[in-house]
Amino acid sequence: MNRRAFSSRRQFLRRSMALAGTAALGPAWVKAAQPHYTMLFAHTFTQASEQFVVTGIELFKDKAEEYSEGALRVDIHEGGKLGGQTDLPLKVQYGAVQACQVSAQNFTPYAEVFNVLDLPFLFPDNDVFNAFLESSDFVSSELMTDPQQRGLRVLQGMWANTGTRIICVSNRAARQVIVPDDLRGSNSGLPTQKLNNKPLT
Repeated sequence: MNRRAFSSRRQFLRRSMALAGTAALGPAWVKAAQPHYTMLFAHTFTQASEQFVVTGIELFKDKAEEYSEGALRVDIHEGGKLGGQTDLPLKVQYGAVQACQVSAQNFTPYAEVFNVLDLPFLFPDNDVFNAFLESSDFVSSELMTDPQQRGLRVLQGMWANTGTRIICVSNRAARQVIVPDDLRGSNSGLPTQKLNNKPLT
């Protein structure tokens, strides 16, 4: 008997025994199998922003529960209910929650190497950045290995690339911001002195 036939027969017998046991116990004892483990997955975004920012969390939940064959339940908490972005990685370290999604900048207190992602023009465009995230270079880089030394694991494929940082002004300001000097007198937090006229990028 080949291995595949043996495996199929063993699965048939196992399922037959389960059905036989259910029939013997009676319908009052029939219930769905309960998960053995619960993963608390926390993030700070709301349903209103999920279609733009949060990508993959619901898919992660579906696949994790599917691949664990029901042994794992992923319990998602949104809107910062379990803490802010600077707190959640710490809670993962202590085991209060098992997974979280935070911005790269808010992750830098736990892995300083992520500061490199704030360097301007590090990637020429988003397509190149996305290709890097899916490459073996990313897996072997300190962006993945450094957090592991602190008990944290970055999940590949769970990134939400929202593009470059931009400056927005109200329509009531009636101004177009092209160079830093265009922000003079605003509440931008930029100094009002020593502004140059190089285009903002």
